[in-house]
Amino acid sequence: MSPDDIDLHDAVLETINFDASAKRIEINLQFYRRLFKDRDRVPIRIVFEGVKRFSIVGNVVGLTRSASFGNVVYWKWNARETDIYLTEGCILITSKGRNLFVDEAGRDAHD
Repeated sequence: MSPDDIDLHDAVLETINFDASAKRIEINLQFYRRLFKDRDRVPIRIVFEGVKRFSIVGNVVGLTRSASFGNVVYWKWNARETDIYLTEGCILITSKGRNLFVDEAGRDAHD
């Protein structure tokens, strides 16, 4: 699965982990592998290495309230910049390293 094939619409943001010394951010979500076809969400972890800059803004009450429906609206991804737009907030990341997309079985979702 290519990152271009990953549609985060209606995904549920679960955790964001930032490791300053490693310049690494991990975002854990539940998403529909095939949007509008699958009934159940599956876990995915997106790992950003070589993070140069990031910004996270969100309304925790609003994100929690909309989680059952999915609190991710959409995302824009490329090798250097990623924008994840939430129902009430956004996550913006600029990274220089390799971005990993890890599926529910712990495999790189690029494969």
